[in-house]
Amino acid sequence: MKHMLQRILHFLRDTHFVYHGFVLIAVSAIPSWYVFNLLFSSPYTLPGVDPAQHIVISRYVLNSHSILVPYSQFFLENANVGYYPAIWQGMIALFRFLTGISEVDLMRYFVFFVFLLGELGYWFLSKELCKGDSTKGIFVYFTLLFSISPIIKNIRDGTYGEIIAMWFFLPLFLLLFLRRKILRSTVLLILIIAVHNLSAIMTGFLVLSFLAIYYLGKERSNVKFTLKVTALTLIFSSPLLFYNYFLTFFGVMNDSQRFQPSNFFGLGFSEMLQSLSGLTLFLGIFSLMILLIFYKEYRWLPLWLSAYLIAGVTFNQERFLREMCIPLSLSMGIVLYDMIKSATGGVKIKLTYGEREKEFSLTKNVKVTLLVFLFVSSMIAYNGIIHIALESDPKVRDYFTPLKREAYIWLNAHATDEGYTLVVRGLDSWTRVYLNNPVYEVFSPAEQKGLSGPDRKVNQQLTDSLLNPFRLNAFSTFKEYNVSYFILSTPLSNRWYPPGTADFAEILLETNYEAIPFYELIYYKEVNNEIIKIYKFSYSQLPEMLSSKSQIKNDGVVKNNVRV
Repeated sequence: MKHMLQRILHFLRDTHFVYHGFVLIAVSAIPSWYVFNLLFSSPYTLPGVDPAQHIVISRYVLNSHSILVPYSQFFLENANVGYYPAIWQGMIALFRFLTGISEVDLMRYFVFFVFLLGELGYWFLSKELCKGDSTKGIFVYFTLLFSISPIIKNIRDGTYGEIIAMWFFLPLFLLLFLRRKILRSTVLLILIIAVHNLSAIMTGFLVLSFLAIYYLGKERSNVKFTLKVTALTLIFSSPLLFYNYFLTFFGVMNDSQRFQPSNFFGLGFSEMLQSLSGLTLFLGIFSLMILLIFYKEYRWLPLWLSAYLIAGVTFNQERFLREMCIPLSLSMGIVLYDMIKSATGGVKIKLTYGEREKEFSLTKNVKVTLLVFLFVSSMIAYNGIIHIALESDPKVRDYFTPLKREAYIWLNAHATDEGYTLVVRGLDSWTRVYLNNPVYEVFSPAEQKGLSGPDRKVNQQLTDSLLNPFRLNAFSTFKEYNVSYFILSTPLSNRWYPPGTADFAEILLETNYEAIPFYELIYYKEVNNEIIKIYKFSYSQLPEMLSSKSQIKNDGVVKNNVRV
């Protein structure tokens, strides 16, 4: 016991634990507060529409007793689209079963806890990158935390799998990888692969950048180490790679229409410029160039960023650009610290007072160095807080209003049929959480290009039926998919919607469904220009409609009631 206490005291003295702990808490408090406010702003929902999907997956795991979820928007079985290993959603399902706490509350606590652990992970990574200089490690960590507005945007969007993989697991993986821990690095890499497929691809490009820089530098031992970690990861994660990545890539990606680099550059870089301050972006790029030329031990950072850029173009994913803030900020912290210390500590200045001349070195003038550091730090913090506050505004991504909640609760209480409810993705995604009945969440025709072939076929049939409700095959399509209800609401102002979603909704709102007896309007409410309608599909009206020549023309369309 005495020996253990001595070791603890030695650790505290050796690492300046109290000083580092105070700095860690002080620097981490500001981003943590914004994330806390973002996640706990509403008692009913979480920001974005993706959390609703996560909750549905969690319920699927609980009911099916399997963490393998079909990689399908409509949960299509046997569609050759691969399976998604819903590990963390399975954890939410387990805690829900054990505690009875709602999925929304469990998810908000879980994500906030993961964010705090991620901050701790990047703290240790910053110290590892600056061995022997604890002050430099603090400055690098400070620069990182005030440059993570794109990461907070991921939390606001609800991409929690990416947060777990890239914000929590990735710094631990890098820390162990840089310390040459083969088995532990392999375990972390497998965890990233298991949690989030896109994050696994990003991390794979990071490992390739390490391999490239070691190979070009003729560092044979490091090349062998990297290859060992890669080989072990491929061996032990082979079931995941086959059932999730192989089937998903060839069954989903090859059949999708998302590979449009022009869209990636147009949308991705514009979002990057909005999320990151110009100061962070340009200083980060400058720092990466300095590292590439003058810092042999940090050259993997520029290659890491370049790998993300290449991967983003290849897979048309602007989320690669969001993750670029990590290598950008780490590089900026390292280079700025060294430049400030070198400039204020290595320059000799001569001052002349008449005939008297005095020379002094800034190495001895600690105040000048501190003033420069305070000025640069305040600029980074000021820019960072502005963009963090902007990206953590829950109202920007709050797609849930009191009017919607009232309508969902009403439908859940009054639904007499057990069929599916049809909603538009982004507009009424949270119905999937509030309704006991299953839900079909359809994409707009513009957005459905990113779906797999089987999902796109279902989505195409449902959207065509909504856009052309007077066609004879519209009724048969709804009957085939057992659709009983249709919820339609207006797009909210100052919200981001996927491409074409708002226009798609406006066309549906202008369609005169009430003119067709099949569409029975059972709920309507309007508050402050926000409208929500609920239709019930009356299949009992079909025989009379089909026999009525006045309602349905020979071509199956009433042209004056729907815009084509």
